[in-house]
Parts: sequence; C-alpha cells; structure tokens
Amino acid sequence: MSDVIVDTSEFEKDLNNYINSLLPKALEDGVKKACLVVEADAKAEVRKDLGQLAGSIKSDTEIKGSEINGYVSANTEYALFVHEGTGIYAKGGNGRKTAWMYKDRDGKLVRTVGQEAKPFLSNAVEKNKDKINEIIEQSLK
Repeated sequence: MSDVIVDTSEFEKDLNNYINSLLPKALEDGVKKACLVVEADAKAEVRKDLGQLAGSIKSDTEIKGSEINGYVSANTEYALFVHEGTGIYAKGGNGRKTAWMYKDRDGKLVRTVGQEAKPFLSNAVEKNKDKINEIIEQSLK
C-alpha cells in the first residue's frame, strides 16, 4: 500500500489570511455601512430648527481585540436632553418636578415643565434592526 501525502500548507495559509485579515475587514465594512444607515435615519428624525443637532450626529467603528464595535452619537450639549426628555417628561422620572423659566432666542421668557423625550438614536436603531443584520450578513458574502 502506498502513502498519499497532501500538502495543505497553501490552504492553511489562505484560511489564516481569511480568518485574520479578510473576515475582520468585511465585518468592519458591514458595521460601518450599518452605522451609516442608523446615522441617516437619526438625522432624518431630529427637528431641524438650526440643524446643529442633526449636524452633530456621526458614526464610527472601533476594533477592540476580536470585537468590532459600531457607534452612532450626537455631540451637542443638548442632545441627551432631546433624546431622554427633561423635567416631568424625563425618562425614568429623573427630571425636575417643578416648572422653570428660560429665555428663547428672541429674549422672551418662556415657562416650561420640560420636554418629551425624542429618542432619535434608539428609534433609528430599532427601525433598522433587520436591515443592520442584513447589511452585516451581506458583507460576509
């Protein structure tokens, strides 16, 4: 009986390249594309009074070890208050319980008890859950 020797070194090299280089790159590209979809929907959902909040919404990805994380965030000083609500409308009941006054852009005094939450980021993620999975799945093909 004769021995058959199969050289798998080229296959192993290609497999290692796929696992260590091509696969993570494809996943990162998929996560980036998914974040851009969420970013676009979040921008579309926010009120465009001056456009500052919508203009501050950005997405990014980060690789930490074997994890690929996608982020969509807004960085205006008031983004959190719009997203989570204020005063009596604040999520979790954590807002101020009494009315307060502030000056609007025209200098007019306005009395308020708060603003209802407009969770533009959470809504954009929820709205696109299926699309996010589909985009990442397609990036692996």
